[in-house]
Amino acid sequence: MLIINQPFNELVRLGLVFLCATKLTKMKKTNILLLLMLVFVLATFSQLTPLKNTNQLNNSSTSESCGFDHMHDMLLSSNADYRQRTEDFNNFMKSYNVPKSGATYVVPVVVHVMHKGEAVGTGSNISEVDINQGILQLNERFRKIPGSLGDGNGVDVDIEFALAVRDPNGNCTNGIVRVDMTGNSTYMNFGVRAQTSNGITDAALKATSRWNTLEYYNIYLVSEIDDNECGFGIQGYAYFASAHGQSYDGMVQLGCKFAQSGNTTLTHELGHAMNLYHTFEGDNNGNSCPSNTSCSSQGDRCCDTPPHIRSASNCVTGTNSCDGGSSKELFIHNYMDYSSDACQSEFTADQKARANAAISVTRASYLAANGNMSLVPPSTAGVDFSVSSSVVCLGSPVTFYDESTCIPNTYQNGGWPNISFLWTFDDGVNTPITSTDQNPTINFAQAGSYDVTLQITNGSGTTSLTKPSFVSVANGVQSSTCQNTSSNTGNFGYAISKVVFNTMSATSSSGTNGGWQDLTCSKNTQVTQGQNYNLEVTVNAGNSGLGLQFRVYIDYNDDGAYTAGELVLSNSITDNTSQTFTTSVNIPLTSTTGQLLRLRAISDGGTLASGCESPLLVGDVEDYGVYINPSGVPPVADFSGSPTTLCEGNTVSFTDLSTNTPTSWSWTFAGGTPSSSTAQNPTITYNTAGTYQVQLTATNAFGNDVETKVGYITVNGVPSNAGAITGSVSECNNATGVSYSIAAVNGATNYTWTVPTGATIASGQGTTAITVNYGTNSGNVTVTPSNSCGNGGLSSTSVTIAPCGSAPVADFSGSPTTLCEGNTVSFTDLSTNTPTSWSWTFAGGTPSSSTAQNPTITYNTAGTYQVQLTATNAFGNDVETKVGYITVNGVPSNAGAITGSVSECNNATGVSYSIAAVNGATNYTWTVPTGATIASGQGTTAITVNYGTNSGNVTVTPSNSCGNGGLSSTSVTIAPCGSAPVADFSGSPTTLCEGNTVSFTDLSTNTPTSWSWTFAGGTPSSSTAQNPTITYNTAGTYQVQLTATNAFGNDVETKVGYITVNTCGVTKLINSDCGKTMTTYLDYVTCDYVAGATEYQYEISNVGLSYNQTIIRNYKWRFIYLHEIPGIQNNTTYNIRVRAKVGGVYSSYGTVCQLTTPVSSVTTHLSQNDCGINMSNYGNYITCEYVSSATEYEYEFVNTGLSYTQTYLRTNPNYRFVYVNNVPGIQLNTTYDVRVRAKINGVYTPYGNVCQITTPSTPITTQLRSSDCGITMSSYSNYITCDYISNATEYEYEFVNTGLSYTQTYLRTNPNYRFVYVNNVPGIQLSTTYDVRVRAKVNGVFTQYGTICQITTPPSARYGVVENEEVVIYSDEIINNIHLTIYPNPSQGEFVYMELKSSEDISELIVTDITGKVVHQQNLQADDYYSTVRFNEKLNSGFYFVTVISGSQKQTKKLVVK
Repeated sequence: MLIINQPFNELVRLGLVFLCATKLTKMKKTNILLLLMLVFVLATFSQLTPLKNTNQLNNSSTSESCGFDHMHDMLLSSNADYRQRTEDFNNFMKSYNVPKSGATYVVPVVVHVMHKGEAVGTGSNISEVDINQGILQLNERFRKIPGSLGDGNGVDVDIEFALAVRDPNGNCTNGIVRVDMTGNSTYMNFGVRAQTSNGITDAALKATSRWNTLEYYNIYLVSEIDDNECGFGIQGYAYFASAHGQSYDGMVQLGCKFAQSGNTTLTHELGHAMNLYHTFEGDNNGNSCPSNTSCSSQGDRCCDTPPHIRSASNCVTGTNSCDGGSSKELFIHNYMDYSSDACQSEFTADQKARANAAISVTRASYLAANGNMSLVPPSTAGVDFSVSSSVVCLGSPVTFYDESTCIPNTYQNGGWPNISFLWTFDDGVNTPITSTDQNPTINFAQAGSYDVTLQITNGSGTTSLTKPSFVSVANGVQSSTCQNTSSNTGNFGYAISKVVFNTMSATSSSGTNGGWQDLTCSKNTQVTQGQNYNLEVTVNAGNSGLGLQFRVYIDYNDDGAYTAGELVLSNSITDNTSQTFTTSVNIPLTSTTGQLLRLRAISDGGTLASGCESPLLVGDVEDYGVYINPSGVPPVADFSGSPTTLCEGNTVSFTDLSTNTPTSWSWTFAGGTPSSSTAQNPTITYNTAGTYQVQLTATNAFGNDVETKVGYITVNGVPSNAGAITGSVSECNNATGVSYSIAAVNGATNYTWTVPTGATIASGQGTTAITVNYGTNSGNVTVTPSNSCGNGGLSSTSVTIAPCGSAPVADFSGSPTTLCEGNTVSFTDLSTNTPTSWSWTFAGGTPSSSTAQNPTITYNTAGTYQVQLTATNAFGNDVETKVGYITVNGVPSNAGAITGSVSECNNATGVSYSIAAVNGATNYTWTVPTGATIASGQGTTAITVNYGTNSGNVTVTPSNSCGNGGLSSTSVTIAPCGSAPVADFSGSPTTLCEGNTVSFTDLSTNTPTSWSWTFAGGTPSSSTAQNPTITYNTAGTYQVQLTATNAFGNDVETKVGYITVNTCGVTKLINSDCGKTMTTYLDYVTCDYVAGATEYQYEISNVGLSYNQTIIRNYKWRFIYLHEIPGIQNNTTYNIRVRAKVGGVYSSYGTVCQLTTPVSSVTTHLSQNDCGINMSNYGNYITCEYVSSATEYEYEFVNTGLSYTQTYLRTNPNYRFVYVNNVPGIQLNTTYDVRVRAKINGVYTPYGNVCQITTPSTPITTQLRSSDCGITMSSYSNYITCDYISNATEYEYEFVNTGLSYTQTYLRTNPNYRFVYVNNVPGIQLSTTYDVRVRAKVNGVFTQYGTICQITTPPSARYGVVENEEVVIYSDEIINNIHLTIYPNPSQGEFVYMELKSSEDISELIVTDITGKVVHQQNLQADDYYSTVRFNEKLNSGFYFVTVISGSQKQTKKLVVK
């Protein structure tokens, strides 16, 4: 098909003019089409442009419809954090598997309607109904709901979206924010910009309205993108989950397309939000095939979508030129392609994996399981509901939708915690129908009119709503109607795109015509004879020169024909236009009632003769349903209440103001007594302050109407009590403008103040703040809050009024301020403002007080003393206090003991003596024996002495300016020399708990003969034993001193702070385990950590059973599994207490906790990842859940169809996994039931749950390792090796070079040494390429050869340097195998997501900072752990080390916190 260029368009127009002039329009339309086609063929001699979509008669825009690539690429280049998160996620996905739990993730959504000032439901301010419809369609596509728009060939993604019900302030919300953008001229003219300079920026848009991006996914519905007037061009854009938590996160979409049933923009963009690329990622803007060497790291990184060039906006089939000719069916139906909306219907399994990882890892903060409250109702439901059709054909399903406020809804009936629903459908004749689904689909078996009631219960209470005659079930619809056909169906640009009649609204493609569509039972409305109803029809015409005419009929007489009297609207439009037509339709009194009639909307290119014209050229025919009620008017409900504002305990009289003569009334009064009534004009009492809703349902024989007035009644209580009065409590006589105030009192409308006699309130009476002019009287200032309902409690403050002058400002001096004991100080008053009296106090002085103005005081005792003066006059007093003002020095204290040798050799030199500094001394005078001299230090606290041969005394006298202190003396013996002791000792332990003992050991040398110990803090505090034992009862740090003596002298050893005594911690079960009822013996309990503890002892007791048992745990593994405890019974409550051993001593037991054991015994079963596995090769293994203290695991394999039962025993509990090829008699591609049991204390547990596994379809093989396949060897020091096969006993290598006619096998008979040095292979040549394949011998039989790999031998026979000749041993068990993944990294310091695979079931996680300080520590209870790790406290920015210790294995990774 071709597109006509502008010059040839004129030729076509001339041809059409000619046709009209010759009245060819009277010919059949098919002949006209033939003539037009002939003109087109003649045009091949003119300039022609290929038409991209051969199914279209006119050329739709082919511009980019998704802005993701542009916005995503900008962030990758400009935002390092976004780029790093994206790279981290893509690397993470290389090892990620979708969990098999089948969990459904629900994303809380807030929709921001960025409108241009229109009324709700018009223009860009789309209605809540349309928003709910968009969410419904979105979930149908993500969940692949059968029979819906999402029912394609793909997979259920297990992700749903729901409008938030709790706003950031904790209040109920409908999840919709409406923002009036009329104040922003740029937005009003151009909308938001994505790829052009027209419009406000994405950042400016989101700054206008944004909810917390960690708790809500923000969707912005805009009027235009890049000034496209909600037409062609960019339809929307979003960012990867790498934007999670950032201000720019969120999706932007044209609001006009949000609820269109055929539009997939919302699904497509939210795919991007869940980290899905376009399926054609890397196609160079459609110019070349994407790279395809690694599907997990190139293209869209989904291996089940082939590389391809982006599709045109169509659904063209054929082959894919990018991968050798696969079918385009493999990608044209994918939501992430650019095929047409009508073609898209699926996501793939690999796309699901990426999306599930994005929501469960990167966007995990959205999930309720992680504490998100966005979908948890904060109050009772405001019940409301709608129906897919208020009229339904008998036997046709109809769906009812919960539209209640404060209740989340994904429209998928998945259920919500603590929320229940009860629907009742009652026709008044038959047994009512009920349902507990949130959005039930009902197939009514009886015709009639049904009352519908919805009751909702959540954590705040139960509410309900009944809508009488809400749905009518008709017997059927006229089936003998004419059914038009169209000669050409497809996207020709000629179509009816929208029909709205009364409550029925139907939107379809603006360019696709589809012949006749019967929508009577799915799209319909109810009307009444004699009433007027609005009809709105939107039509579109292409550019093929035909124009478009349309007609709308209602088959009032239900005869299947469409006559002139049933024509309600007709008109025509010219080419390349779209127009909406409206009219008011009056329903004839003669029309058929109680039956579903047809409303026919028919259009065609060119002319249109009747409602049954057929065949049409490019016709679009749509039949809708109209159910006509007999003449008569249902009520229009309305009411008034008086008064609407009242005090608690008063009543409101309600008056029915409904029109059209209702015959019954149903009132509900929130907060009222009674809370409901059927009286026409009830009187209701309101006892509790608040704002309340009133609802009236008015009913007559022709229907009903509901009027709800939200916040209609306001009930006030008396105010709260007044708070404290703020203001001056002491003023001068006749003071003016003195301010007083209180905080506003809840509920108060007036404030009544009183002041002391003679004072006046200058301003503010009646408000929360006043100013007062005082007289000379003291008294109280009071305030009483009030409103029309009464007074609150009074508040009062006492105010003193007195004459005013200037009180003194006290000050003084003294001389001297430093003196010796017994001397005097003269004090001088320096106070201002003329004091008339003085009151002195002199600490340490004689006298100690005085009333003289300038006293003289004697100080007899050394010290530092305070002086205080109170100066007083008629206007007050003042106090001046000078702390430490007087310093009194005495003679020094007596000198303390002299430290130094008391026995020296004749003529000894450099002998040191010292004393402790003496309080008050400024000089020290030393004397030494005759013949000795002081070498240095005279006048200080330490000297060195050179001796002669005379014994005598060493003395020292301290002194200062006030005199001498007492002398200290030590006798020194000078004699020929021996060896005095060198004192030393040790104690064990040196760190202990209160009440424990330390054993001291003398380590002195030179054979002391006596010992003198002093023990600060010890009992006893001294000892003369050589090796004493001392008890320490009080926590602290203590000194120990030993003096060792023999005939030649003595020596002193003092160790300061040598003994540390701790108050040892008391521990108990952690709070989450205290009082726990355990569901399985795989659970464990643990106690609080105690610093320094080396053991923990658990005591388990039950008095009624006379049972008491203790269990000791190493400090690294302080938790216990209950089944490890001897004699423990099922379903029994035990008292548990714990104590810790610190410093070798147990603390006291902590608080007693109760624990109830599980109802049934411990069992094990296959791990979650292995239950249901389809094994891809025999390299896979299966493993069971860990059972503490188990010594063996027995696996049972059963296939009843094959009469096969086999057990397989694992006698080493550390290697509980099984390679199924080792199980005797196992067959390929066969499904087996597998169950497991464990042996504990010599007894097997019962078998656990049965799981199915399916063995591989191909036998086990081996081949060269990937690192050796294709190797070019540099020397004969290189060797090659093959992949390990469990239970293999031999490996045989085959080397082949067909060009040399060379074939050689090489056998490795030791499975632990399966590598080969190729120079050992007979006949091997240098620099030659060989084909190598390998097979293994298992159970005495060789497997098939594996895949062929090529190797090239070295160019010379030279050997390389062998740095380590140790041979690698390949074990048949997994050891030293810890796989640790941390994401995101960098982190924000609150949590990380961690995946751990280990051969152990219990691992310890330790997080340290760069100083080695432990900032987080916990145990991980799984060998396959995948969850969120939340830190005890948010980590500061910096580097951390995350270490996992699993048995004897350890792995550490660096974590960056920004």
